[in-house]
Amino acid sequence: MFKSKSIRMQVMLPSLALILVGSAALSLYSGWSQAESAREMFDNKVRLTASMTTSGASTAMWQFDKGLAKETFEPVATDPDFKGAVVLDNTGKTFFSSGDATAVAAGVTAAGNAQPDDHNAQLRFSVVPLKHTEENKEMTIGTMVLAFDTGSIMANTWASLTGLAAIAGLTLLASALALTFLLRSITQPLTSLSGVMNKLSSGALDTPVPNQERIDEIGEMSRAVQYFKDSVTQTAKLQQDANSSREELEIERRTKEEADQARLAEMTKANNALAAGLRALSLGDMTIQLDERFAPEYEELRTNFNNAVHQLRQTLSVVVTAAMNIDAGTQNIAENANDLSRRTEQQAAS
Repeated sequence: MFKSKSIRMQVMLPSLALILVGSAALSLYSGWSQAESAREMFDNKVRLTASMTTSGASTAMWQFDKGLAKETFEPVATDPDFKGAVVLDNTGKTFFSSGDATAVAAGVTAAGNAQPDDHNAQLRFSVVPLKHTEENKEMTIGTMVLAFDTGSIMANTWASLTGLAAIAGLTLLASALALTFLLRSITQPLTSLSGVMNKLSSGALDTPVPNQERIDEIGEMSRAVQYFKDSVTQTAKLQQDANSSREELEIERRTKEEADQARLAEMTKANNALAAGLRALSLGDMTIQLDERFAPEYEELRTNFNNAVHQLRQTLSVVVTAAMNIDAGTQNIAENANDLSRRTEQQAAS
């Protein structure tokens, strides 16, 4: 039935299925039992209420005292399941009614059916004949009908089923966690050992073999795998020693070639950077800087170039500043000469 390749799943799924079936059966039985208990308690309450009100209703009917009838049913009205009460005379005429009009009408119908206890989907009726004893003679003087709402029974039943379902779910979850932990403690070493064997078979001989210190069957299997690993490692080492000299020569040749190529690339990079810097200087760009570092053997060349450009930039800055000062002095002298000429002309004219 269960064809999973995992031993954990092959054990866990049937166990969880059995626990689920057992929990469901226990929940259904407990729910049914609680529902029956709730229904029995409800029926007992209906019968007790009928017995408590029968005497008062009979007296009120005999004396045609509606006030007494009202006082008789007032305590019952505090019951949340109570829907209505009706007292009928022998002709079926209503003498007194209390509660919901729909429930009262249904109670009159139930009394007409002459059933001492009547049920429907929502209401539970208690039909009680009212008797009076006069001169040791008992006579029927009317009928009392009490109507109760059965919704509380269903509500309590559903609440019980919901609670039991929650308990069953928690039980199943706890069982699943316990099974998972138990099976993991058993299957995890086997899974780990299987993974190690797969890695060793694929050539990963540096993979450590766990659980060798255990004294059970798993420890024996781990030590056997370690023996296999050591044998394969020794064979691989012999093969590696046979090829080591040839590989070392090839590695040395490739290393020298790579080093030469790297040196040539660094030299080319330095030459290109310097050429670009000199080209920028020739075009008048005094802000040029070689920011990208060269190889260590060419780094001094980059530093000297940047220092030379910096010195040249400072020198040109000083020259430009001096030229600007000279220009400013020349303009000042010219302005003073013009002012002197104008004053001379004005004095000559005056």
